[in-house]
Amino acid sequence: MNIILIFILLFSNLFANTDSSNFFFIKIKSTCDTCKEYIEVCEKAIKYFKRNNNYLNLAIFSEKAGDFYCNKNSYYRAIQYYNLSVKNYLTIDSLYKAGLLYKKIGKTYENIPNYPEALNNYYKSYKIWEKINNKKEIASFYNSIGLIFHYQGLETKAINNYFKALEIVKNLKNDYATAMVYNNIGVSYHYSKEYDSSIVFYNKALSMFEKIKDNYGISMSLMNLANIYSDTEYPKRNPQLAEKFFKKAIGIKEKINDKVGLVSAYTSISALYQSLNQYQIAIQYALKAYNMANEMKNYRLIMESSFLLSQLYKQIKNFEKAYEFRTVWSVSKDSVLSESAIKTLNQLREQFNAEQREKDIQIAESKLKEKELKLRQQQIIIYTSLGGALMLVLLIGVIYNSYSQKKKANKLLEAQNVEISRQKSIIEQKNENIIASINYAKRIQDALLPSIKEIDYIYQRAFVLYKPKDIVSGDFYWFVRINNLIIFAVADCTGHGVPGAFMSILGTYTLNQVVREYNITEPDEILNKLNELLKIALHTNEKNIKDGMDIAICCFNTNTNLLKYAGANTPLYYISCENNKIENSEKIESNGYYLYEVMPTKMPIGDFEKQGSFSMVNINVSSGDMLYLTSDGYTDQFGGDKDKKLKRSNFKKILIKICNEPINKQKEMLNDFFEEWKGNNEQTDDVCVIGIKF
Repeated sequence: MNIILIFILLFSNLFANTDSSNFFFIKIKSTCDTCKEYIEVCEKAIKYFKRNNNYLNLAIFSEKAGDFYCNKNSYYRAIQYYNLSVKNYLTIDSLYKAGLLYKKIGKTYENIPNYPEALNNYYKSYKIWEKINNKKEIASFYNSIGLIFHYQGLETKAINNYFKALEIVKNLKNDYATAMVYNNIGVSYHYSKEYDSSIVFYNKALSMFEKIKDNYGISMSLMNLANIYSDTEYPKRNPQLAEKFFKKAIGIKEKINDKVGLVSAYTSISALYQSLNQYQIAIQYALKAYNMANEMKNYRLIMESSFLLSQLYKQIKNFEKAYEFRTVWSVSKDSVLSESAIKTLNQLREQFNAEQREKDIQIAESKLKEKELKLRQQQIIIYTSLGGALMLVLLIGVIYNSYSQKKKANKLLEAQNVEISRQKSIIEQKNENIIASINYAKRIQDALLPSIKEIDYIYQRAFVLYKPKDIVSGDFYWFVRINNLIIFAVADCTGHGVPGAFMSILGTYTLNQVVREYNITEPDEILNKLNELLKIALHTNEKNIKDGMDIAICCFNTNTNLLKYAGANTPLYYISCENNKIENSEKIESNGYYLYEVMPTKMPIGDFEKQGSFSMVNINVSSGDMLYLTSDGYTDQFGGDKDKKLKRSNFKKILIKICNEPINKQKEMLNDFFEEWKGNNEQTDDVCVIGIKF
């Protein structure tokens, strides 16, 4: 590997052009055993060419490193290398390559998504295309801008830019680009509910794709037309014409083996038949979509087709099948959201790291410039004093020179202050972007948590009080129903905010894996398996690793009224009118009620140092009994007259006071007491409380 690198570096000046560099990259890829070796070679080359001021090869290798990280979805790292590349292409006046790099940076920001930065870089590329009069790329710019406006729901702006692109590609006689722009205009008109205009442009796209014999484009246009004619909001809806277009599109997609497109087509035509109350044929197409999605292991497509099948079977009163596909939909939805959330939070973590690296570099550079400026001022003073002592005769000249130098130094200092203010503004803007990304992560985390409707579907007499300390939370709650078993949990992950959110998403995903894939329903066994899988996921092979969670998990059998509980550092609070004997619990009596605090196993999930198994407690519940699970955020809140922690003793008094109230009223009373106790204090930690009435 080192020999190859030396070869590239020694002969780079002889082969300093894009074609020969690409030849060397192919050689590197074929010789490297791993991706890690490939990027290490690129980074070593970048350092070498930076030291030797070889701007062309520095630009080429930086671009390749950016491509590597972009393909790995490490978008912020890719952007750092792309920016380095474009800077060096501009240094050697390679405007065309610089324009392509700005376009790449815009596309990368679009993938994040960060639309303001995407637009900013697309406009930078446009200035270059305009300068070198590259009509093809100018058309591509307008089309890209149109797509970004479309993604943001700004269809009028999108259409205006599409028409600018259309005028150029028609003059260039680029039939494929013309067809694609026609299609994009049709899509925006469709989203704007201007159906007739949309049909005109979809038909133009179809004619152009047929002219160049592009089967993929033909099937796409047919699908778009079918979707309009099947749209229930279209006043001129024509189901027969929609059916005709769907079947033509399906025939072409089967011919070109477009599996993803086929699943979408099968699902769409199934929905059409559903709207016409032709349920049996709708089920046939929905099953085709579901089976093909399963073959591809595409969870998003599985989720869409299984949801449709659940609806269809419910409509023909086959409730067993409806429930079966409802369960499949729930599992696939968890998988889609978990993958999306983990990907987003990984990007968020990468953004934090990238921003921090850039911030550190800027601060270091500012301090260095400030030191250099101070040193220069000190030198000026020394030289001035020596000159005054040695050449008194030239005192006036020396004083004038000193004044000029100081004035220059003050100007430099003023410029430095302006630069620091500019950098501060940039950092503030980047912090705003970080907050926007965290808010996006919150939407995904909220989507992972069961909604009120889903909880009602699983068990109607339940409430959840959920109060994150920051935008995203380290606490989470979890509900699932398997036949007559209702399994639910409250978990408190290490930390709060973004670090806690990483763990909460991993915990939710792993819980689903334990119950859905391993078919484990006993609470103690669930915790043991969860502990095992999280240790593997977190690589806890060092004693200083402290990532993990405290959790309480219950399984309630609705047929036998048997409740099973296991906890990792999180107790169960159970209230009954009856004086029962519950193992491993502490009991208090008040106002005719008995409150049992069932003790957990003193061991968290994910701890490397502590080894052992979790224990389980069985409780035979009676109608009207109450159960509560809580993270420690509620009891650890500072407040009250003496500004102290609430503690478990006061929490238990509150539970006995509210236990006989309606379930929604209990949630309201718990929240009101918490806010009153907290007063003007900052919330100490994330809060999550579940209440279940039997």
